[in-house]
Amino acid sequence: MIRLLVFLLVCSPLWTNAQKIEIIKPTGGFKEIDFSKPTFSAQPAPIPKANGIYKSTHLMEVVCDDTKESATMLQYINITNGVVGISSELLKKWEGNKETLEGLEHLHHWTILPNMTQRMYINTPETGKIVMEMTAGDGLQTTTMARFDAYMLGEIFWNTAKKIKTYTIPQNLVRLSENQKKAPAFEVEIYEYTGDEGKVQVWLKDLGVAEGQYAPLKNTYAATGLGGMGWVYNTKNKHVYLVVQVNDAPNTKGCRLVGLYPKVQVFSGAGYKPMGDMMMPTLEKNRKELAQNYEKDLADVLAQEDDAQMRVLLKEQAELQHQIAQKANDNMTNAAMLNDASEINRSTIGMALDAETNYKMTDIELRIQLRRHQIELENDNITSQERTEINKKINCINQQRQHWNNYRTDAKKLKEKIKHLEQYEQVEKMGTLMADYQQRSMNLCR
Repeated sequence: MIRLLVFLLVCSPLWTNAQKIEIIKPTGGFKEIDFSKPTFSAQPAPIPKANGIYKSTHLMEVVCDDTKESATMLQYINITNGVVGISSELLKKWEGNKETLEGLEHLHHWTILPNMTQRMYINTPETGKIVMEMTAGDGLQTTTMARFDAYMLGEIFWNTAKKIKTYTIPQNLVRLSENQKKAPAFEVEIYEYTGDEGKVQVWLKDLGVAEGQYAPLKNTYAATGLGGMGWVYNTKNKHVYLVVQVNDAPNTKGCRLVGLYPKVQVFSGAGYKPMGDMMMPTLEKNRKELAQNYEKDLADVLAQEDDAQMRVLLKEQAELQHQIAQKANDNMTNAAMLNDASEINRSTIGMALDAETNYKMTDIELRIQLRRHQIELENDNITSQERTEINKKINCINQQRQHWNNYRTDAKKLKEKIKHLEQYEQVEKMGTLMADYQQRSMNLCR
């Protein structure tokens, strides 16, 4: 389970940061692209529920490269609703990032919905059939670029991107039908726009008016998979475009399409129980044990302490630690109830951004140290030199307490300043502030 989560987080940048990829020129052996227009319903297919039926319309192959290694990603996609599916058989055929694929023998199916919610269908001897869900929207799994801002009806891309040139894809780099022995060259339009991570170029093949199999895109606006490849709809001219390549500008580092052809694959989520159902009994047991252990541990600590002021401080520290542990367990319980593993990430991030709690934990530790030194000074048998050294430590702790009180103020200001950023960016900036204060705190007593 842990390896699966690590794998998903590691693989996510392959499509969220497509501009970091270097394009290579294949020598052949790739699947073929079918630009024909078989009859489809004009309405998008409904998004399957977790226990529903997933049915693909095409098989897609995408190649992404960076300076370290290449990655070839096979994936099923449904053009009528944009749902992406990766079976265990396809996953085993992925090239590149081999280490991240270890330990996934129990993953039967991995699907990605148009809103970037991920569902992992797992079957292990220990858990049986379970489905684990990870919703998006927190900046951890995707950026809007991957879906060409379908949630904004494509307005951001089509209103800001500029066509800079046309380019002819050479023969055999992308085949145009499954049975052709020699794929012809075809022309693409190269668009450039500035995203959150700089200038990006998107290579598009104009497929004409949205009709036939492309008609559902008038409602979904995009059906794209890993690497950002797939189909996008332009509301201005009512045309559908095939995304052939996405790279940063002016380089050619990115992802590109090398295979896309009709292929029906069906997967049923029936019989898979939500991961949360499996977690709830354990979490309830943890909640009860936390309460029992808190009472016992606190009683043991207080029984060993004679100083009344120290007993008050130790109780305050224990209560704060217990609150943090309870909150962590409550966050896990919430994730289990929602069957959403991303809630664990969000709660972890939320706790990391909780500067007030971080300050309180640091301050209570300093006050405990301070009281211990004050108790030492009450000993009439210490030497004058020892008394001097103890007073130095007390002075230092008082400086550190003021120092961390300044952190408390600065953290509140910074949190307000960066609240518009993605959560992972907020964590980075808050972490930098904390690290800076920690270093300066240590330097105060040198």
